[in-house]
Amino acid sequence: PIWTMSFNPVRQSGEDIEGNEILAVGSWDKKLSFYTVPDGKQVYGGDKELTCDPCCVSFFANGEYLVLAGSDRKAGLYSKDGTYLVTVAETQDWIWAVKQRPKQYFIGTCSNDGAIAGIELNITTVHSIYQDHYVFRENLTDVVIQHLSTDRKLRINCKDYVKKVAMYRDRAAVQLTDKVLIFDIVSDENGEMKYKEKDRIRKKLDCSLLCVTASHLILCQDKRLTLYDFKGNKRREWSMDSVIRYIKVVGGLADREALLVGLKNGLVAKIFVDNSFPTTLVKMNVPVRCLDLSSSRNKLAVVDEQNNLQVFSLGPNSTSELLFQEANATAVAWNSDYEEMLCYSGGGTLSIKTGSLPPYQQKLQGFVVGFKGNKLFTLHSATMHTIDVPHSHALYRFVERREFESAYRIACLGVTNGDWKMLGMHSMSQMNLDIARKAFIRTKETKLVELLNRIELERRASNLGSGDESLVLGDILAFQGKYSQAAACFIQCNQEQKAVEMYSDLKMWEEALKVSEKGEHSASLIKKQAEWAETLGDFKEAAKLALAAGDINRAIKLLGEQGEVDKLMDVCRTLTKADSASVAECARYFRKHGSTRYALEAYERTGDIKGLLALHVEMGTWQEAFRLLERFPQYNADVYVPWAMWLATHDRFDEAQEAFKMAGRPSEALRILEQLAGNSITTKKFSDAAYYFMKLAGECGGDQPMFGEPAETPNTALKKDFGRRIGRFNDFVRRADCYYAFHLVPVSYTHLRAHETPEHLVCRLLLEKKKNHKKKNASTTRER
Repeated sequence: PIWTMSFNPVRQSGEDIEGNEILAVGSWDKKLSFYTVPDGKQVYGGDKELTCDPCCVSFFANGEYLVLAGSDRKAGLYSKDGTYLVTVAETQDWIWAVKQRPKQYFIGTCSNDGAIAGIELNITTVHSIYQDHYVFRENLTDVVIQHLSTDRKLRINCKDYVKKVAMYRDRAAVQLTDKVLIFDIVSDENGEMKYKEKDRIRKKLDCSLLCVTASHLILCQDKRLTLYDFKGNKRREWSMDSVIRYIKVVGGLADREALLVGLKNGLVAKIFVDNSFPTTLVKMNVPVRCLDLSSSRNKLAVVDEQNNLQVFSLGPNSTSELLFQEANATAVAWNSDYEEMLCYSGGGTLSIKTGSLPPYQQKLQGFVVGFKGNKLFTLHSATMHTIDVPHSHALYRFVERREFESAYRIACLGVTNGDWKMLGMHSMSQMNLDIARKAFIRTKETKLVELLNRIELERRASNLGSGDESLVLGDILAFQGKYSQAAACFIQCNQEQKAVEMYSDLKMWEEALKVSEKGEHSASLIKKQAEWAETLGDFKEAAKLALAAGDINRAIKLLGEQGEVDKLMDVCRTLTKADSASVAECARYFRKHGSTRYALEAYERTGDIKGLLALHVEMGTWQEAFRLLERFPQYNADVYVPWAMWLATHDRFDEAQEAFKMAGRPSEALRILEQLAGNSITTKKFSDAAYYFMKLAGECGGDQPMFGEPAETPNTALKKDFGRRIGRFNDFVRRADCYYAFHLVPVSYTHLRAHETPEHLVCRLLLEKKKNHKKKNASTTRER
């Protein structure tokens, strides 16, 4: 049976219900229905399934919600279309009646056990802000995204109870009862915002604070921060030392964003989502209420529970320095467009502090949540307000201090045309013509811009006498595009250089050369023309002009980089031995482009024997190199060392060893011998190994330093070190005998005794060698 019903006190608008009254009907088959009056059409998608038999239903808050109670001993808050939101009351028995107190968020219930209860409903503000994008919950089931600078809005109907929202750049996250929705926010050509669902996490996630980044969600619960990806996978978790009071995403690269976290114990930390370890920024003695980081992340503003604002300068290695502090502050925000400006509110007052200037104050209801350019975003009574803040106070202070660069940056945030003109006039009076020109351009003061040009010219021509008026007139004519007349004025006041510069800037080279008849500026003018030709990519013309200007090195570089070896050779042939550096540069380009004939000629012109030898070595014409070396033996190492390296790379190690000796590098020769011995052992060529070790033994008797000895060891010291050399000699002979014995194993393998292995044969051969050596020593002793 139908047990309860109620009319919506406000006529609704929308498809199929425009201007009609809505009747909500609850029946004991656990259903809730909505009908239009008077036509009786069912709306809002048909019957709504309930978890109880409804005993009473009543609309709430001017028809935006309704309260329903019944056999489940609970009073639930629903949206006006029947979507369950949240339970507002629980009793010990069935609830038979529930009503709203008029014009207040207060309801009364009476249950079957005779109990009457009153419940005050407190609907909190659920919102988030990122720069000038503000997202907030409306009617408990809708999410509204507002662009504060343009006041454009986008509504997302979630059809479920919205618990938390978060905003970051073009990403929005909405936490519902049993899932989290991720949206991409884009703007079309007309600036209208649109949304597209990106991902959906079908999990019930409990948290007190919610943040979103480019690819992750951050959930805060007491002391714990948990990082999830958009698929619902848990990626990282941070456990803090105290309850988290404030959290904010301060930007960064995608997947490497930084979080600013304030704790109840006064600790402020920075956390990167790709790092498991928080970084401590500052430690205070009282709990943190609000904090913000400047755009360059070099300054931190913190408001504590005692309403004290402290601003710190963050240095390297997690060091911080207190810059200033203020009292009676409840919220703070840095200007995202200006590093040195922040605002804070408290006690009904807004304060804006710029650099070292005293703060500017005005009355304000609510508290600040954002600051961008000249727009201040404040929250008052659950409503966001955008306030245009003039920066004239800071502008005038900087002008008084004659800090015109800072004044100009402040003006760019947003001031009136009168302020721009004031800045321009004061800058001009102090001869800061650049700032003045920018200011007058902003206000489109054409006459003042022309006046600035004249003042600048007069300052440049302050030492000139009668030509002042002509000089100013010439600049004005040039500004108007009358270049020939301007050049005539410059020439009249003996400023031909200005006329040449004007034509050079306009790339009118022929006219510039006509003005420069005396030739005083011809060379520099031709150089500029060459640079312009090079900029246009006409390198041949640029080289020609460089030669005409006498810039030989520039011409060589241009021709060499373009591979014009024939023209480069023509230039090279005009050079003398005094220009050896330029000839060497020509030779380098010849070698680079493979023109060895020209390179040889260049080296021969300067008598660069070392360069000739290096060229022959590079070309591999060893016979020519050795023939030249016979005439100039002092360059022995320049040929024999690369010759030895070439032999070694072609497996001609014996010859390479001799070549190193010829180059005066016996240590390299010994290194080759040891390398050959090692390679023979690796390839099991034991006969060759024995041969190389015997050669090493023979080298022990020479007067050259052995491998491992300093090359500068004197011969007298070498002769005194014969004991160590004899030891090395014996060691090399012993190793030669050993490897030669291994060489005999395949030969003597057929003469193995019974139960004898090849290893036994090697040992037997070595023992016999040792006995023969002892007999030889004994016979020598008897003879003596």
